[in-house]
Amino acid sequence: MWEKEKPIKGDMGICMSCPPIHHELPLSQGVRIAVGFGDAYLTKDGTTVWRETSATEWDECMSYDAAEGMATADPDHDWRIHLISPLKESHYQRQGIGQWVLYEKGKGFA
Repeated sequence: MWEKEKPIKGDMGICMSCPPIHHELPLSQGVRIAVGFGDAYLTKDGTTVWRETSATEWDECMSYDAAEGMATADPDHDWRIHLISPLKESHYQRQGIGQWVLYEKGKGFA
């Protein structure tokens, strides 16, 4: 059995044009596991099962709701989404049906 991380609060990000860091991921259709420049990936028990690459087109990026579908089909695992960009970093853990909570955030890699 895996251990739930302690959820933390999101914020508005460091600049006015940066998207907010959500407390929970919005599972609306079309939102993608992607950052463009940086690293975005989905893990299951610490193993990467999908990763955005520099060659990945936007419409090829996995959506949040597709990741939820995978996790719903195999729920007894530690599923996480990691979004690391130049000015922000956010990490989410699936803690229930449709519930991906923020457990770690940072200033990115720049």
